[in-house]
Amino acid sequence: MMLDLAVRNLWRQPRRTAVTLAAVVVGTLVVVGVRGFLNGIQDALIRDVTRGTFGALQIHKKGYLESLEASPLALSFDAAPLLARAAAVDGVAAVAARIPFGGLLAGSDASVFAPVVAVDLEAELKVCPRRLNAIQDGAWPTMPDGGLLMSRDLARGTASGLGTEMALLSADVDGVMNGASLKATGTLRQLGPADPKMVLIPLHVAQELLRMPGRATEVVVAVHNLDELDVVRDRLALALGADFEVHTWKDLATMVRDAQAGQNAALSIVSLIFFIITLFGVANTLLMAVLERVREIGTMLAVGMRRRKVVGLFVTEAALLGILGATLGALLGLAVVTLLGLKGLPIAPPGSNTPMMVIPRVELLFVLRSVVVGALGAMLAALYPAWKASKLRPVEALNAV
Repeated sequence: MMLDLAVRNLWRQPRRTAVTLAAVVVGTLVVVGVRGFLNGIQDALIRDVTRGTFGALQIHKKGYLESLEASPLALSFDAAPLLARAAAVDGVAAVAARIPFGGLLAGSDASVFAPVVAVDLEAELKVCPRRLNAIQDGAWPTMPDGGLLMSRDLARGTASGLGTEMALLSADVDGVMNGASLKATGTLRQLGPADPKMVLIPLHVAQELLRMPGRATEVVVAVHNLDELDVVRDRLALALGADFEVHTWKDLATMVRDAQAGQNAALSIVSLIFFIITLFGVANTLLMAVLERVREIGTMLAVGMRRRKVVGLFVTEAALLGILGATLGALLGLAVVTLLGLKGLPIAPPGSNTPMMVIPRVELLFVLRSVVVGALGAMLAALYPAWKASKLRPVEALNAV
């Protein structure tokens, strides 16, 4: 009875109902679409971080990160045994040893101080295969000769190109200056705004240069399932003991983590704006309905309809608008996100000249939550018009023009 009456009342003003319905549809569509797009961006950032630079997890000697600015070569370890222990942990897909340090890079006409990362040329690509995506010119160094990769800024700063013999100078673990000669095999694109002017060299070259044979200061870990990242971290920490510390990419790539938090906050603001717009749209429609149906409401009250029934009638009308509009908007948003996700969107993030593939996606739970919020919001917007209608006096309402 109440539902039939609510449907008839909405159908009596199809244009106004359609406008209000459209507001709910558009609001829900935008919220679902933006969530899907942000999910795609965040997934792409995480892929770049975990498969291109930091890895999913990193292992260091205890206290390493606290003394990172001092280039703590003294906090090194025998690489082979630690790699074997880490690789045996359930959930670990691949491991690779590294030595980050600083050095003076001398090219054809100039010298520049630069951060250097020494990597195991074969194992690194198993942990961070997207390293190859960052190569702009040239190729990944190969064993046994090795070679050197440097950012484009460093190539310009040292006036060096492919095939140039570069000299790398650095203090070894005892503080004694040593040098190594490497041929430039390629240049690196900038992966993001925080990407340093970096140099990549083979691990065995760094071990000789720094007088650290067979040793490393960092082990990078790839995992089978990023959803189990914290579980794998705890397993590694237990397996390696108190002398080592294990950090996730979230602990290391704080800029990406902060960017995600900012994006989620922006989405919350957008959602709130559209929620308020929807509330006003529904409230305006029902207030107009109250003004137009004063005599009708008076008649219903005069024949014995309780005031709470009048409130229920307007709330039901709002619920119908909210459920139908939010459902349509959510389905349209899901369809748009799904279609965009089939091919993906190549987008270059700010401060980067390397496009990343954004694959929009949205969780079904978020879609269902959007429908519920839309329906509840419409019902909330109906409370004032419904209360106003229930307070009409039958005699005054019946005499209204």
